[in-house]
Amino acid sequence: MTLSLLVAWIIVCLAVIKGIASSGKVMYFSSLFPYVVLFCFLVRGLMLKGSVDGIAHMFTPKLEKMLEPQVWREAATQVFFALGLGFGGVIAFSSYNKIDNNCHFDAVLVSSSTS
Repeated sequence: MTLSLLVAWIIVCLAVIKGIASSGKVMYFSSLFPYVVLFCFLVRGLMLKGSVDGIAHMFTPKLEKMLEPQVWREAATQVFFALGLGFGGVIAFSSYNKIDNNCHFDAVLVSSSTS
C-alpha cells in the first residue's frame, strides 16, 4: 500500500511539474480509468460460480428486517453521511439560489431522493 501511495504521489508531482498543459491528459486518464477497472471487476464477478444466486439474494427483499430498529438507525446514519451535513457544500450551493427559492421543498426533495 505504501508503494502505491508513493507511485500516486510521483504521478501527481510529475503532473504538477509539467504544468497546466499536461493536467488535461492526466484528468482524462484519472477520470476514465476507475470506470474501466470497475467494468473489469463486474465482468469478473459475473463469471464467478454462484454469481446469479448472489444477485438474486441481494435483490430479494427481507421484509421482516424492516421491523428491526437497528436497521432504521443504520439507514438514518447512512442518509446523514450521504447528505454531507455540516461540510459546507450545501452552503456553497445555496449561495446560487434565488432570493425567493423554496428551500423547504428543496431540503425535502434532496433528503427523500437520498434515502
